[in-house]
Amino acid sequence: MAETIGTVEILDVIPEVDISDSVKEFAGTNGDYYAREFKKVQSSKSGYCWTFNFGSAVFGPLWATARGLWGLFWVFSLLEMVFLVMLGLGVWGELGADKFARAERMQTNYEKMMTRAETAREQGDEEGAASFEKRAENLAKARDKATAEGEIARAGGTRLLVIAILGLVLLKIFEGWIANIAYERQYSRWRGDRTVRSGLSWPIGLLGFVIIAFVYVVTLLRFTTASPPDFITEFP
Repeated sequence: MAETIGTVEILDVIPEVDISDSVKEFAGTNGDYYAREFKKVQSSKSGYCWTFNFGSAVFGPLWATARGLWGLFWVFSLLEMVFLVMLGLGVWGELGADKFARAERMQTNYEKMMTRAETAREQGDEEGAASFEKRAENLAKARDKATAEGEIARAGGTRLLVIAILGLVLLKIFEGWIANIAYERQYSRWRGDRTVRSGLSWPIGLLGFVIIAFVYVVTLLRFTTASPPDFITEFP
C-alpha cells in the first residue's frame, strides 16, 4: 500500500518476521543453524533451495527418526537398503558361484568319461570308447558354457559395485539436501499445532537404529549370501 504526499510516494514497508526464537524453540539442538536454513527455504519462491544438512547426509534415517520425520526415515531406509544390497552382491555376493560350481562338476564327469573311454579302448571296445568320448565332449561343452556364464556374472558384480557406490554417494547428497526442506515443513506444521514432534530425541533415534539394523542385516543375509540362515528363508 502506498501513500502520496506532494510528489513524494511513501511505501509501507512490511517488516520481515524474525523466526529465530520460534525455530530455536522448535529445533532445540542447533537452533541457530536451523533458523538460518529455514529462512533460506522460506525466502525461496518454490520452497526449494540449496541447503545442506551434514547430520542427515551422514546419519540419514537415524537423523530423520531423531527429528521425528518418520516419512523421511522410511524413504531413506528403503533407498539405502537397495544400494546396500547391490554393494553386498558386488563385494561378497559370489555372483556366478553356482555357474562355476556346475562347471567344476562337469569337469569331474568329463574326466570320468575320458577314463572310461580309455578303459574301453584298452579292452578293444572301440564302439564303447567312442560313446564315452561323445559324452565327454558334450560335458566339455556344458562346462565351457557354465564357465562363460560365471565370468559374465562375476563381471556383473563389478558393475553392481560401481553402481552401488555411485548411488550411495548421490543418495547421501540427496539426504543432506532434502533434510532441511522437510524439517522446515514440519516446523510450519508445528507452529499451527504444538503436538507435532519437535526437538531432537536420542531415544527415538536409537529406536530407528534398532529398526534399520534389523532390517538391513536380515535383507543383506537374505539377498547377498549363497546360503542364508534357515530362519530367514523359512519365515512365512
